[in-house]
Amino acid sequence: MGIMRALCLWMGLAAGAVVAAEAAPAGAEKPPPPPPDEIVLKDGSLIKGQIQTMTGGKLTVLTEFGGAVTIKWADVAGLKTARPLDFKFEKEAGLAGTAAPVESGTIEITSPSLGGPASVKLQDITAINPPPFKPITYKGSANLAASVSDGNTRTKSASGMVAFEARSAQQRLTVSAATNYAKDEDSLRVRNSNARIKYDYFFTPRFYAFASAFFEGDYFQDLKLRTALSAGPGCQIVDRGDFEDEWFSKLEIFGEAGVSYFNEDFRHTEDDSYVSGRWSLKIDWPFWADRMTFFHFHEGYPSLEDLKDFYITSATGLRFNLTGNFNAGVQVNYRYDSTPSEGRKRADTLYLLTLGYSFEA
Repeated sequence: MGIMRALCLWMGLAAGAVVAAEAAPAGAEKPPPPPPDEIVLKDGSLIKGQIQTMTGGKLTVLTEFGGAVTIKWADVAGLKTARPLDFKFEKEAGLAGTAAPVESGTIEITSPSLGGPASVKLQDITAINPPPFKPITYKGSANLAASVSDGNTRTKSASGMVAFEARSAQQRLTVSAATNYAKDEDSLRVRNSNARIKYDYFFTPRFYAFASAFFEGDYFQDLKLRTALSAGPGCQIVDRGDFEDEWFSKLEIFGEAGVSYFNEDFRHTEDDSYVSGRWSLKIDWPFWADRMTFFHFHEGYPSLEDLKDFYITSATGLRFNLTGNFNAGVQVNYRYDSTPSEGRKRADTLYLLTLGYSFEA
């Protein structure tokens, strides 16, 4: 029995040695790790480590002793990497390869897809190893203003506004609606509503084409329905991340110009329709550590048949973050119709104090 146990033990050890020999052939060694990346700053400093990513004007480097450090991309004078990185550019396709410094502000990228090294200015690089782009991002808001008074003055008023945006790398869909209502003890004082829907298709990160539809009704403008169907080019003048400064990092500005079919159906006055131009400008500026947001949106419809005939609408205000996704705001809505229905005024102004909820996903 003792001999059998010894034989079995010997056979097990021999089998283990054979498996180990097959898994790790004699003389095989682990490949040495690549040398660290080198980042040269404009002040002459040298940082060694592993470049993780560069987005929004900030470069993240994992150093051996100091952990992850963040460097302003504007402070970088050169790069040297032995491992390929994914470089992105605003006006050109991306490029994966190793980098070596040429002179301050310029590097050479060597990629298998190129016949030789390509000289690239650091200022033209918009991202390095960017995180995967979200297929679609969403944001929306809902705001309400209401008041009730009783006693010598009996009035009721309510205003509601909702907005929703879905955006991908090449497309953006925006939908919004608003309604205002007010009455006193004797009669109705305010009743109007509007809705918008707009689709944008981006040919580049900045330039896009849009198609939009605008609908509006106003009892006191003698307006059953105002319709504007528009199309044309647009430009994302400023997008999130264009500025490094915290106050401007989330600033968004776009402008549009195009043509529109403009139609007004009145209750008592003769209806009117014509071909018009369309311009619009939108500013959304979260600043002061996201505690306050300035917003402005306006669009105009000048008739291409009679330049004296035009319509303008705008909304301007401030939102203040209260807690979580809840906010309060002050807002001024302005509308101007150069050729109103008979007996009506050209301009309407509405002042609002609102409470609302907003989200981003």
